[in-house]
Amino acid sequence: MIALFGTITLDSISHEKGYSFKSVGGILYQAGVFAGLNVKARIYSNLGKNIKDEVFRIIDKWGSIDKRGINIVPGNGNQVSLYYPVKGERVEILHSVVPPFNSELILKDKDQITTLMAVFNSGYDMDIEHWRKIVENLKCPIWLDIHSLALERVIGKERGYRRFEEWEEWVRGVTYFQANCKEIASMLGNPEKIPETKDIFKICEKILSLEVKAIFITLGEEGVLVFSSDFIDKIKSPKVKEVIDTTGCGDVFASATMLELIRGGDIYNATKFGIELASETVSIIGPDAIYKLIKNYYGKTIN
Repeated sequence: MIALFGTITLDSISHEKGYSFKSVGGILYQAGVFAGLNVKARIYSNLGKNIKDEVFRIIDKWGSIDKRGINIVPGNGNQVSLYYPVKGERVEILHSVVPPFNSELILKDKDQITTLMAVFNSGYDMDIEHWRKIVENLKCPIWLDIHSLALERVIGKERGYRRFEEWEEWVRGVTYFQANCKEIASMLGNPEKIPETKDIFKICEKILSLEVKAIFITLGEEGVLVFSSDFIDKIKSPKVKEVIDTTGCGDVFASATMLELIRGGDIYNATKFGIELASETVSIIGPDAIYKLIKNYYGKTIN
């Protein structure tokens, strides 16, 4: 069984080009990919009661997704405002957040879990002590996307990138590691500066020394930098005709790439498949639309 850990969010998304919309998101982007490819997975997440009905209505249409790991908590779930300028980094404001997830809710199923994909959508998703218990007790491949762990822990105002000095404790022992350039800059201790190539290589060597097998640094429309002990390459994204919303693009990439890897695919072709699939989804909105696109055009069973 694939375990999906992360937070389910209610996103209010607006673009400088003048359009805006609301969508549930977070770990549902990964789940939508798995459902579209007819892959069985169980979601582990604390979910605010206020968005339970909307989220369950979507998941119940995705036949391969198991919601038994979802823990309903009182009050509001994670509610996020995202603003996308034409150029530059998106602006994120977290308005409400669910409590950190208890690792025991995952570890009770450890004998069933064959792969774990973990995405820290809010930065409040799980405490480090619980995360270390998971890494040390699961005997299976683990994909980690640090995502919002590199953001300031503030609610109600714009979140900037911070000095992510404790990153080694989060990364040590995972199998696959994902970050974008700004998150790498935060790990380097200088979130305001785009890292130079030599600095990226240096920190990737450090990450690989922590038992990580492969590193994926997402570069938006430029593609993905991939590092492993025997493979280093920049794999470019295909050109797309229309970009409507890039929210969840990195999540689609991660899900598709990981699935190819656990099937035994090589790192180049797995990454290429992930990039191509992610590029197809930038012209649609929300996890359910991604599920429908993948089901209609890419659906296949992965044993």
